[in-house]
Amino acid sequence: MKEISLFALILKQTKTVRFLLSFAAVFVICSLLLWLTDPGLKTWGDAIWYSFMLVTTIGFGDLTAATLTSRLISVFLGLYGVLAIGFICGVGASWLYEKVRGSESVALMLSQLEHLEDLSDDQVQDLSDRIASLPSSAKMQSTKPAADRQKKAPANTAQ
Repeated sequence: MKEISLFALILKQTKTVRFLLSFAAVFVICSLLLWLTDPGLKTWGDAIWYSFMLVTTIGFGDLTAATLTSRLISVFLGLYGVLAIGFICGVGASWLYEKVRGSESVALMLSQLEHLEDLSDDQVQDLSDRIASLPSSAKMQSTKPAADRQKKAPANTAQ
């Protein structure tokens, strides 16, 4: 679940959803324009198939642009498709980087907490600041095992 929330956060920060929606709109509009301007694209399905081949840079060659207008639209859509694929790869790389970096920083913080007595005052203050800057959901998850241990510990029944 944490991985999905991290991915959703990256999508939100990079405005990927907005970009993908605009890409879908441009794809549909360009496909429609290609269908209307190119006599070689007989059906709406042919136009979608041709646009898909352009965007993915597959280019089977079964359909080609015949008119100047359709070639210009094809160039635009092809370049926009390369941009979109690069953008999606960049977002995926950001997600993987954050996932790896996050696990390393958590491991470092846990190690420092285990050896708290060996840390200088500055290191303790830095660790405290980093813990304070964590999102509240991360704090709740990190404190949950400690709370569970307190519930499992026998209550002091001395009278």
